[in-house]
Amino acid sequence: MELPIEDLKPVYSKLVTKSAWSALDSYTFLIEAILPEKEITEETKNRLMRVSMTHLSEAFSLVSQFQMLYSLDSDDRDVIEDYINQFYSYNKEFLDCEETNHSHSHTMEYFRNFSKTFKPIASLLDINLDYLVERANSHF
Repeated sequence: MELPIEDLKPVYSKLVTKSAWSALDSYTFLIEAILPEKEITEETKNRLMRVSMTHLSEAFSLVSQFQMLYSLDSDDRDVIEDYINQFYSYNKEFLDCEETNHSHSHTMEYFRNFSKTFKPIASLLDINLDYLVERANSHF
């Protein structure tokens, strides 16, 4: 089943917007948990990490749906593949750090790389992610 991108743009746009927001929310809660500006209790840190992982899980689901639909589209689009691959790299690094109880310093770099894909994919899909890009950049 091959569909031109114009037919898929509305669906792609929703999946990209929602997944980017969910990934950003996961990153925001992660930063609150690991780089607090004030002392937080272990209970609060654990809660923030659970919320972060919930948003990450939602983003993973949305990116997986996007990837599945994209695989039905015969056109090769590096921008879309970069968005998907950078998200999966961020997701893997986040989960690996949690599983091994390592610092999330590399996770931050993976998210930064993922956030660099926001403008190109927004341009391809004719969606406005300016506020999301601005919010993501405020973390760096």
